[in-house]
Amino acid sequence: MEALARWRDRDVWVSPGIFIPVAESLGLIHELGQLVLETGLVDYRKLCGKNELRLAVNISNRQLFSKTFVSDIIERITRHQLSPQHLKLEITESIALDTSNAQRTLNQLADAGFYLSIDDFGTGFSSLSRLHELPVNELKIDMSFVRRAKSQEGKAMLRTIANLARELNLALVAEGVEDQDTADILGNLGIDYLQGYFFGRPVALEEFINREPLAVMAPKIKNQVLE
Repeated sequence: MEALARWRDRDVWVSPGIFIPVAESLGLIHELGQLVLETGLVDYRKLCGKNELRLAVNISNRQLFSKTFVSDIIERITRHQLSPQHLKLEITESIALDTSNAQRTLNQLADAGFYLSIDDFGTGFSSLSRLHELPVNELKIDMSFVRRAKSQEGKAMLRTIANLARELNLALVAEGVEDQDTADILGNLGIDYLQGYFFGRPVALEEFINREPLAVMAPKIKNQVLE
């Protein structure tokens, strides 16, 4: 289960591709990230007892580099009577791999018990030599690779990423799955989790609570992540 920011202006849904960059340019991305985190925790509490789910939340670079981020997020989950194990924190590859400050914060989060994921993996042009040094649990393949899964070149890239994840004992998520053929390809490559419109589109909390779990799974996929 992933907490996603959505903006409805009257009867029109504004794409995150539009309002997220605007929030970043206006210096509001930290406040937006805090709002998403707080709302996600409140909603998660409503789901506790219904399913054993982990809540995935995207963390912006401004949040990650805040001196009080680790203590703030621990205070928040404690206030909501949750534990770090209930959360998966997603950090973009370019931020996670390129700065020593980020690694120090990631170490603190890992020590506290949070599940850590590198988002948009493969697009950060960062040094892979540092990947094994990070206390992360998961790589989340950027959808630009998934969209090329049906080509020989795209499949070769995905196979390389899958082999890398296995060697480092990291879970692997492919996002942006939109059809059965792509799901089958990814499943045959041994990717652990699939996410995308093929399984489900983003919905409001009320609809999510009342929805029956989907049972569409790719070959060799033991679990799935619904978007």
